[in-house]
Amino acid sequence: MADPPYGRAASTRGEGIDRLYARAFDAFAELLPRGGHLAIVLPSEKWIERGSKSLELVEAHALRVHRSLVRHFCVFVRA
Repeated sequence: MADPPYGRAASTRGEGIDRLYARAFDAFAELLPRGGHLAIVLPSEKWIERGSKSLELVEAHALRVHRSLVRHFCVFVRA
């Protein structure tokens, strides 16, 4: 399970959030064995789309935390 920083309240140490998520999904795809699953919480559908470039989306569930924050609980698999 992963819950990466959203880039607002958490420090990314100067790395752009787009680059951070791209690197993370590429690393997950490389490290997971075939058939391996990744459970991850994402801040927007944009990152679900990015994750789908590296891994196959199995399911996604949105949870509204408050007016401006929706968390997307996702499961990906390495095909």
